[in-house]
Amino acid sequence: MVSPYGEIACSDLSRLNDAEMKLLMIDVTNRCHRFLWELFVGARGEAIIEALKERDPVPKWYDPESRGSSDAFST
Repeated sequence: MVSPYGEIACSDLSRLNDAEMKLLMIDVTNRCHRFLWELFVGARGEAIIEALKERDPVPKWYDPESRGSSDAFST
């Protein structure tokens, strides 16, 4: 990579070694699995969905117009 201060080796840019990255990825995967399990299988799933419906993080977002499923990939 080239920075304003010269070239920097990619290995010097990384702050995580392979073992740390592996632990991070395992933790992320486990957290995602727990959340999705709770959302779709657990007893609190309905409450989570209702709470998410009350929050609008992008209030000016417009949902795309729905087209027939057979037209999904045609131009």
